Amino acid sequence: MCCLFVRVVGASARWALSLVIVSGLVVVSVPPARAQSQAGTVSYQDVLANPDDLLTNIAFLEFQLAEADFAGASVTLQRILLLNPGFDEARLLRAAVLLRLGDDAAAASDLAYLEGQPLSPEDRAEADRLAGMVRTSTLDPRLNGLIRFGGIYESNPSQSPGSGQVGNQIFDFPADDQFGAFGELQMLGEMPLGGASGHAIRLEAHGLARAHKDGSSAHSFARLAVGPRLDLGFAFMDVMALGGVEFIGEDLYGSRLGARSTFTVDVSDRVVASFRVEAAHDAVDVNIGTDGTIGDGDGLQFILRPAITYRISDAWNLYGFATYTTKDAGSAWFSYDAFGAGLGLAYRNAIGYRVQLAVSAQDISYDAANPNLVASTIVRDETRFVVYGLAAMPVRELFALAGRSDPPAWASSWSVEAFGRYDINQSNVDVYHSSNFTFGLSLARPFSL
Repeated sequence: MCCLFVRVVGASARWALSLVIVSGLVVVSVPPARAQSQAGTVSYQDVLANPDDLLTNIAFLEFQLAEADFAGASVTLQRILLLNPGFDEARLLRAAVLLRLGDDAAAASDLAYLEGQPLSPEDRAEADRLAGMVRTSTLDPRLNGLIRFGGIYESNPSQSPGSGQVGNQIFDFPADDQFGAFGELQMLGEMPLGGASGHAIRLEAHGLARAHKDGSSAHSFARLAVGPRLDLGFAFMDVMALGGVEFIGEDLYGSRLGARSTFTVDVSDRVVASFRVEAAHDAVDVNIGTDGTIGDGDGLQFILRPAITYRISDAWNLYGFATYTTKDAGSAWFSYDAFGAGLGLAYRNAIGYRVQLAVSAQDISYDAANPNLVASTIVRDETRFVVYGLAAMPVRELFALAGRSDPPAWASSWSVEAFGRYDINQSNVDVYHSSNFTFGLSLARPFSL
């Protein structure tokens, strides 16, 4: 048994919270008088009423740990550290809680920060012990993921509704205003290869299914990538084989098989840069929804994508990326070169509120018109713009707004999300003009296995 004493000094109060870690389980031991007078009476409603009061937050933290609400405790500790960034004992406690949640990377980050801090001998010994737990646990396979489901509204899920004609081909597009639902699953697994290095085998999986109430424009896909992560000391390099399938309704729309390599480096404590190269055979059935044959969309696709993330603060991240994509398809009508770029801003506060705003643009130049449709060689150019926004809050906040001072433990794990997206596609071929508003509401929960 090992005890970590977290000391808090206020204007007129001094007290100690004893964290006990037994066989990897985190529980709380506090003096009986304080447990009855403080932890037993402080609720989340009290925190909301006075979110900047350090002692109120710590008292609520006692209650969360006593109830084994580790996800909620990690959020409270984040709030405490925002109020007092130099509170090293709280950071040490958060490292222990993060280990209990299976977030070894975040725990290791806190412990790395504490290496240069003047801790007491007892706290230094505890930090070293937790660091040993991180090193031991990093040898175990891990699987983290996110599950999300909800409802959506799309103003125009296809192209502009109605009929259009290019050459001798007539296109019919469904009417606008579609309501639907979706489900999504993301997973990231890692199996360390052992030793002192950070080499590992990584697995990434992403699946989504979306359908509208009248059955039109149903869309689903499944993507999988697997391969080694190489620890180069100053950077990581992922080399992965990838594959995927995509459906429109019940029809197989496309498949993808190839490989990608990603080089990621921490430029500084605030800047992370990456560079991705991807090559794959991209098969697309471009004839779905038409009465004839408009061409062959199968071909080799090549992608370059540099990206950079700047950590403005513990709550704010600014990120940007650029892309170059080229595809040599079976028909010149579907062979193209594309240049694009995007910029985004992400925010997450100590309570768990999240906001994301992003914009991107892409210019696509197709080689020529499809000779099956137009008996001449013309260039088809398109410019696509996307504006995206998301706002999310923990479900426990909804309980608090409803006047519930004792939200259930599961409410700390789930978030409710509202999101919107606006797509514009401008083309020199009128039939390919389109715009679409998407609005949605979803529930999301991260998990670890």
